[in-house]
Amino acid sequence: MTLKPTTGLYRARTLAAAAGISTNLLRAWERRYPLFEPERQPSQHRLYTDQDMAVIRRVRELLDSGLSIGEISALGREALLSQHQPRLESSASPLVLDPLTPELEVMLADLAPRDLRLHRSSRFAGEDLGVSVRQLHPLDLANVFRLYQILKGAYEIWIYMEQRLVREVLQGRLLRLFEDGFQAQLQMLGAATDSSDPMVRSALEDAKGGALAVLFDYLKGRDLERLESSELHVVLTLARDHAKMMRNAFSDLDEAVREADESPKAHSLRPILKKLAAYRPGQNFRAGTNFEGSVSCRCLETSALDRVTYNFLSRAIAPGQPGGGLWVSQINDQLCRWAFECTGTRFIMPEADELPVRAVAMAVGVTPEEALSYAYLGSVRRTGRLWAWFHWPLFVPPLDVPHCQCEPLGH
Repeated sequence: MTLKPTTGLYRARTLAAAAGISTNLLRAWERRYPLFEPERQPSQHRLYTDQDMAVIRRVRELLDSGLSIGEISALGREALLSQHQPRLESSASPLVLDPLTPELEVMLADLAPRDLRLHRSSRFAGEDLGVSVRQLHPLDLANVFRLYQILKGAYEIWIYMEQRLVREVLQGRLLRLFEDGFQAQLQMLGAATDSSDPMVRSALEDAKGGALAVLFDYLKGRDLERLESSELHVVLTLARDHAKMMRNAFSDLDEAVREADESPKAHSLRPILKKLAAYRPGQNFRAGTNFEGSVSCRCLETSALDRVTYNFLSRAIAPGQPGGGLWVSQINDQLCRWAFECTGTRFIMPEADELPVRAVAMAVGVTPEEALSYAYLGSVRRTGRLWAWFHWPLFVPPLDVPHCQCEPLGH
């Protein structure tokens, strides 16, 4: 039996005020959901504990993130009181990356010049690639917010369940992607916004493409209500990735979480490659590297790198076509080369004003035009295969910079 604290007792109106709700709504929640454990006084007044106050504040945060009170209740009081970190890796089977053979290393090194260098004095950390949601037409804005709340909410439900899958709650959240013709609305995303700003167009394209396009492709032929745990893990990682990409694309979409994205955290290369390989099981897609280090200094930079990676992945891997791969090699003490083995007959290079070129150019410290002309990005045919590539700086984290806890599939 757990003893409840006797200090810090609050009346209903104080608890309700902390959540910005009425006392009538608080009492309705109390009758319907097992979230609160008030003490009844002889006068029949309810007094709420410090734990109840902590629960109601977390309820408020999750409501603001797009979860319903029913979804929050399904997480349970204990989960809301705990400090949670994402632990997706425990539900997925381990993935082994292919090592780079000496022959492959030589071929990757010959794709582009080996003497490419950084031209920045400070680290690019994913900034200056976003636009304001205020630049969107209200119709597009509504769909952007709706999509973000679905994806972020699904991932938060997973975190708070701590592998105790209440599938109907989680699946109910994900099924919102398919309700009311929402997929068709997403395909039209950007049609209402009259803007010639290439950054606005890139943000809208990434909002309806990126990891979301991979998620929809992954779910083709799968029943969302009968996913294996490893398959559900893939879907939720994609949802997490896309929500982070949207925060990078729209700087004021979720300012509180965006601030957390900006805190220093090292991200290793291998978990990034493992998650990409997990999206194409049984399709002969391979990923590999011999590099053991980090490629990002914070979540905001990782989301910028994701925007480039998913863009190249969509251009390099033809839908429904097996094969292909992603190989990352360290070419010097500053840069790594991300090389995609394409499955199609052609690779359409992004232009100078498109997001992938802008991001790589900012990361290495050149203009977008220079990034293309000096082959920081490019494509070529070698030994009968089509290859495309981009470069990204290595990151050697200082001793006081931790590794991000959201890295999927372990190291």
